[in-house]
Amino acid sequence: MTTCSAITKAGEPCKAAAGPNGLCPLHNDPHRAKALGSMGGRKNRHTTVDLEVPEGTLTITDLRNLTVAAMRKLLAGELGA
Repeated sequence: MTTCSAITKAGEPCKAAAGPNGLCPLHNDPHRAKALGSMGGRKNRHTTVDLEVPEGTLTITDLRNLTVAAMRKLLAGELGA
């Protein structure tokens, strides 16, 4: 396996695996690297979730309803695991 022939911003040789043209996928297409970085930044944003928790002592019905609401939000991608 050959490594990328590009030099990083830090002045070090890139250690990623090279493609057919001698560059890694990110050095081969710098615009793709920027787009991937933006996507990662958007995915890591902290969001608040509107999940109402009843005050005081919870009944079995309250717990069931809260669990169902949390599971629905989790499966819809609206709640972090």
